[in-house]
Amino acid sequence: GSNAYDLMVDWWNTSVERLQMGIGFPEGFYDASYILIGLQGGDDSSTKVDLFNFLRPFSMTLWWAILGTTIVSILAYMVIEGSPNNEAWNVGWNLYLGILMFTQHFSYEPVSPPGRLFGASMAFWSLLIIVAYTANLASFFVAQNTPRIQINSIDDAIRANMRICTWDAAASGAYAKAQYPQGIFIGKETEQESLMAVKTGECDLCLMSLKSWEQYESDRDYNGDCDLAWVGRVVKFVEAGFAVKNDAGI
Repeated sequence: GSNAYDLMVDWWNTSVERLQMGIGFPEGFYDASYILIGLQGGDDSSTKVDLFNFLRPFSMTLWWAILGTTIVSILAYMVIEGSPNNEAWNVGWNLYLGILMFTQHFSYEPVSPPGRLFGASMAFWSLLIIVAYTANLASFFVAQNTPRIQINSIDDAIRANMRICTWDAAASGAYAKAQYPQGIFIGKETEQESLMAVKTGECDLCLMSLKSWEQYESDRDYNGDCDLAWVGRVVKFVEAGFAVKNDAGI
């Protein structure tokens, strides 16, 4: 538009390419500083109480297998140790003792050699399950409390090999690719596409102007869940404003 118009009323960033085209930039009025946008760190999930967290160390398939093994073991003990006429055949009582056995409280009192051998094997199996559960539970708590990568600048993001989406037509994208050639930048046709790519997981971060982010931050279409946020420090302070033709005579 520099060949047809003397003044372009919008906000434009100063760039070498535009200066070479004979375009001048008066004092800027628009804060177009480059910033990074990413998904929230998930602080709410760290304080959320899940009453079923105690099941996490084992998969549900394993829990069902443990339950099935316990029931089969109880029935086998009843067959080995008792008869329909004695106390060993009390299903409710044996189920209670089987649950206690799982917590390492062995209360069976077998009297026959086969029953004692089977009881010892049940106790050892319960010991292995408890040891494995305790180890997995400790690992689960450690993994759950592992801090996320702290991104304070675009250099931190590049060192972490994060994918950064940029708007191809914007000066911010050209600046980032020229200033940080070692970075992983993914160009998008529109600013909205680069922002949505963060939500879909295609990109880890998005590079855009501060004023643009202020518009999208409260937009339900792009940040309705409030899961996007400004990450780290300003990448580059930029003022934008009108663009004028250098030889326009004004």
